[in-house]
Amino acid sequence: MATDDTPAAHPVDRSHLAEPPDSGPAHAESTQNSPPRRQVPGPRRRVFVVVREVPQLQWDLLMGRPRALRRVLGARRSGRLGAMLLLAAFLAAVAPRHMSLVGTIHILISAVVGHLTARPQGLGPVQHQRLLCWFVAPMWLCAAPFRLFLDATWIAGILGELLGQLLLAKYLLEPRPFGALVTDDSAPQGTRSEDTSLA
Repeated sequence: MATDDTPAAHPVDRSHLAEPPDSGPAHAESTQNSPPRRQVPGPRRRVFVVVREVPQLQWDLLMGRPRALRRVLGARRSGRLGAMLLLAAFLAAVAPRHMSLVGTIHILISAVVGHLTARPQGLGPVQHQRLLCWFVAPMWLCAAPFRLFLDATWIAGILGELLGQLLLAKYLLEPRPFGALVTDDSAPQGTRSEDTSLA
């Protein structure tokens, strides 16, 4: 009986020619009908000012950095912290017998300077006072040592008031003191930006 010496043909691997499972009209249709993939959110920014960031925030404000100005206007607790700083500096720099005089001068100068510098930027009186607390407080703290040498402490108090007011007015008179436009509802109109954090 004759035997067939022809070697058996090996099966040809055609798997690389097969259509990938994720292609074709069926996959395209399923992709269109599938819900969009959910993106994992990044770390959330703080919407309130914490005590540990006050020194850096105060320094950035005195340097006139737009990020810090937006932070004070848009973040929660910034108004309360600024008012506490201002009150502490006021008590440290001004003698009790001169507090009414310096306080009255502070209110009058704030009204005039706010009308001339804050309104053109879209700031209301409350927002202007919020910024002003952070600018006048360090000036009064710097004037506090003069209370030991001057009997008329109202002079040091008024000088600190004028320096804080002039510094804030200088930054508000710049073309774009708050930088890029933002989304925070608590920021003034025309000064909105997505970034209200110092991080």
